[in-house]
Amino acid sequence: MTATVPPAAVHQVESYPIVFHRALDPKERRGLLGLRRRSRDHSEVPRPNGHQVLVYRINGRDVADNGALKLDDEQVLEATYVSLVDVRRDAPVTVRLMLPSKDDSEFALQVAFACTVADPVTIVRDGVVRAEPILAGHLRSYAKIFELGLDYELAQLNELRRLTTAQVRAFLTVKPITVPGMKVNLAGVEVLTPEELRSLGNSLRSNAFDGRIESERMRREQERERTRVAFEQDLARLAREHEQQMEAQRRRFAQAMRRDNDLPAPDAKEALYLALENGALTPTEYQERLTELEEREFNRWQPARQDDQAWARERERMELQAQLRRLELEDQWRQQELAWERDDRLRAEQHMREDRIHELDMKLDVLREFAKRGHLDLVNVNVDKLVSDLVPTAAELGGDARPELTVDGDTAALPAGDNDADESDRDAEVRDEDVD
Repeated sequence: MTATVPPAAVHQVESYPIVFHRALDPKERRGLLGLRRRSRDHSEVPRPNGHQVLVYRINGRDVADNGALKLDDEQVLEATYVSLVDVRRDAPVTVRLMLPSKDDSEFALQVAFACTVADPVTIVRDGVVRAEPILAGHLRSYAKIFELGLDYELAQLNELRRLTTAQVRAFLTVKPITVPGMKVNLAGVEVLTPEELRSLGNSLRSNAFDGRIESERMRREQERERTRVAFEQDLARLAREHEQQMEAQRRRFAQAMRRDNDLPAPDAKEALYLALENGALTPTEYQERLTELEEREFNRWQPARQDDQAWARERERMELQAQLRRLELEDQWRQQELAWERDDRLRAEQHMREDRIHELDMKLDVLREFAKRGHLDLVNVNVDKLVSDLVPTAAELGGDARPELTVDGDTAALPAGDNDADESDRDAEVRDEDVD
């Protein structure tokens, strides 16, 4: 009876340059009398991508498969170990070191390298499963690197960035990294913004924004109060003018009433009647005198009655004019309040657009840094959602703001650009962030 061989352990890691490696079980013949042809399947040997190469260990010797070996090839059947090596050009590898600061905090130094596997067999033979520990160890060998931040506080982040960039470049120029089978180039040096400093900056920006809103609100309130006072002053002025005009009319009417020097005595009719009784006047003369007296009284009071009627008409006209003026001022006040509300709404929308533009700029800066470091081919982007976000954002912002790039998950990638640029083009420039 044939002994059963336990399955070999599988080691699959998210690493570079060796992406996958595992031991292979001996492949025995199958079928009746062992006549069926032997072959391995993809559960044992992974399918390599275009930028990956399989390396088999056959009889203690490592052999690279450039696509010529099939799963039923005798060398593949005899292999005892298989490794999947990433041979892409300028694969990004990031090393992060924590540097102590002057104020008992830490700066995060991030150094990006561009690595290219030149000999996958050497990589497998030397067991370079992950390049990051090797690169980090080389940086740690520069003892001065951990002393760079001792003279700087967190608020002096930009000064430290200039120093660390120059020191790391100088060190790697004097003592370059050597990894057999791999070419390593420096891609960039960056000192990340500490979270507490980032939170402080966000808080300061938020407070400044709230201060602007409060200042604008107070200005609006003052303007509204000035308009209200002016409105009340106009109403008071109109009331005074109306009262003055009415007083003048009353004075003219009183003067007309006092012009009674030529009027007959209050008992003129009684005197005529006594004269008629005494025989001093005939009935005809009495009637003529009485008619003359009534005509004189009527003619004397006629101007006063006309003045009274004219004053009544003038008072009605002035009251109507005052009412129309009051309605006009009230309408102007309502229009002014509507204009203020519209201005407040437009200003709030403008602030929202400015915040949106700032957020888009931050996202684009992150993606540019990814592109500059060559990290973008490690992640995926939702193209449909990317296009749908770009079009409405440009329409919303009037074409003046940069479009937002919506990313799935925590990372995003654009199609990989030409990686054949010179080494100097891959060097990341030092970012000067305003930490005040």
